Amino acid sequence: MISIQQKEANITTEVDAQGEASVAINNNKLADATINMSGNSSDIAFLNDLANSHKCVPFVCDSDLEKITAAQAFVSKPAPVAFGKDTPKRAYTIELLSMITEVK
Repeated sequence: MISIQQKEANITTEVDAQGEASVAINNNKLADATINMSGNSSDIAFLNDLANSHKCVPFVCDSDLEKITAAQAFVSKPAPVAFGKDTPKRAYTIELLSMITEVK
């Protein structure tokens, strides 16, 4: 499973003492993608390599309804490691620079 969330709102609003509303447009398009996978997934080695090397890679998440892309992405937080009798879940955090959402 993957979840993607923009870090900041696109706009901020304020109302002054006279009741006049003002709007500020925020051009910050940073986002976090969290990828959850099984502890025995074959993709863990690939994501660990990206995290350890600090490589910048393109990011694409494509579904039937929308496509989310970023020209630059980094694994900003490797998954915690756990060992035991159960297969642990692994969650990687990927920082997306200039996220773009396209509705299909």
